[in-house]
Amino acid sequence: MTVDPYRELAKKNRQEIQKVHVEKLEANETEDHSRIKKREEQEEQHRRNPLLTILLCSFILIPILTGLWYSYEQSKKEPSNSEVIEKA
Repeated sequence: MTVDPYRELAKKNRQEIQKVHVEKLEANETEDHSRIKKREEQEEQHRRNPLLTILLCSFILIPILTGLWYSYEQSKKEPSNSEVIEKA
């Protein structure tokens, strides 16, 4: 059988892997991981969903404003009705 050309290139360019001290690597990873985790937690605390805030405000304000508008209309109608009855 023939050998594929990419296998020959791989054999020619093959390099030995250098050993890295595991302790240094683990220390750097834990520091980086803790920094990333802290940053994500801070972003989550500061990040608010504006849609949720808008919906919350609207569901609170719509009934209050409707009640105020209704009471205003009722108070506006009562004096005009009583004046017409008294004049008649």
